Amino acid sequence: MDLDGLYPRLAEGGLEYGPAFQGLHALWRRGGELFAEVRLPREQHPAAGAFGLHPALLDAALHAAAASDPVQVRLPFSWTGVTLHATVPPRCACG
Repeated sequence: MDLDGLYPRLAEGGLEYGPAFQGLHALWRRGGELFAEVRLPREQHPAAGAFGLHPALLDAALHAAAASDPVQVRLPFSWTGVTLHATVPPRCACG
């Protein structure tokens, strides 16, 4: 799916994201499934170890919904009852 201009379009609709939170890099569909590639900006890498899942990556994954249907988008702004199940912190495959 084409993501060109996604973040400026979201800003026009009132959803403004700073550079750390503009991590949606690719989006594609397979049937009824939606897949997203998200990346944490290099500037955020030093702090990433403080999180089981960096908030900017989680937020970027949710931007897939906004990109796939910008008219009907509903993004959560608070969470309760969420558990991260991980035994080993993920490795950054960043160069």
